[in-house]
Amino acid sequence: ITVTSFQSAGPPSSQPSVCINTPMAAITHTTNGAATGISDDGVDGVNGLPPGVSATWANNTITISGTPAVVGTFSYNIPLTGGCNAASATGTITVVNNTGSLFIAPNNISLCAGSNTQVLINVDNAPPYNNEWQTSTDGGTTWTTIPNITASMFPYTPPQGFSGTVLFRFRASTPCGVVLSNTAT
Repeated sequence: ITVTSFQSAGPPSSQPSVCINTPMAAITHTTNGAATGISDDGVDGVNGLPPGVSATWANNTITISGTPAVVGTFSYNIPLTGGCNAASATGTITVVNNTGSLFIAPNNISLCAGSNTQVLINVDNAPPYNNEWQTSTDGGTTWTTIPNITASMFPYTPPQGFSGTVLFRFRASTPCGVVLSNTAT
């Protein structure tokens, strides 16, 4: 008599947010000795993994790796084979875009020195990451972060006595790198 135990898959080693078209660090699931492999779930041909990413099984470990080719959130389900029960490795992979465009409006503004006139500056497509507004008074050679302003819009009032040109830009630090907006003058 051969008695086969139930099979199981442990939690994923990570549930990452990765950049599109960039090789991702491998995700692993440990399986128990009853598992003998993995199978296609028959739903979409790739068990819910992003296109460009695949799963393999060896030595009681499922390894998920590859280069994701589509942006989105992918919940995967990788069925185990070999045991007496139905069991799967599950997790989520989020694929984000590594390029983006940010646009500031209004683009060119003229104000009178000392007028205390406030201008509302807005950026379109601001990603939900580490964002900041920056200014330059030397034509864009050096940039200074405006403290405590991370929202997609802010009111700007020129300092008293200031006369000259101020450049503004929006800087977003995404998981895939830094994205800069156009420059407003």
